[in-house]
Amino acid sequence: MKILVTITLAVLLGITSGQAIAFGDSLADIHEDIKAQYEINHVNNKQFSQMNADTLVIFDIRKPEEFKVSHIDSAIRVDPAIKPKDFFAQYGDSLDGKTAVFYCSVGRRSSKLLSEVNDQLTDYGAKNAYNLEGGVFQWHNDQIDLVRNGQNTRDIHPYNLYWSRLINDRSSIEYSVDER
Repeated sequence: MKILVTITLAVLLGITSGQAIAFGDSLADIHEDIKAQYEINHVNNKQFSQMNADTLVIFDIRKPEEFKVSHIDSAIRVDPAIKPKDFFAQYGDSLDGKTAVFYCSVGRRSSKLLSEVNDQLTDYGAKNAYNLEGGVFQWHNDQIDLVRNGQNTRDIHPYNLYWSRLINDRSSIEYSVDER
């Protein structure tokens, strides 16, 4: 029954088979699946928080509406569908001498992009590159600050109803930002 409900919900929400996960899965389970699928380096929140901010370039691989609600301070939003050559054309100059950290909601979109550009990052001077374990959802669940318009916020975009179940503080879910 659980599988039928999961498949039905996935179809209704437009989730592809590669994205579908069982309702009982956690961010840790998703991350294990990501590690098995992509040959990239990962960093957890504690390790990331201890990195020198002056030597980091942070890429947020989410849609504009997700980024607008909140993001990690100083992150650069990158379109999830960007092609590697376009990524380097737009962001290659920002990589020289830096450690690149990629993230999205749970780590799937950022892992995909990092795996596509990983082999060329050193050609642009990047020292290291990592995917943030658990993405911005884990960051939020660990109660680390997010920002919107330069101000701290607890709001977070859940991507959609299906993925919102992975956010611990349901009261912080926000789908849009009022522009008043």
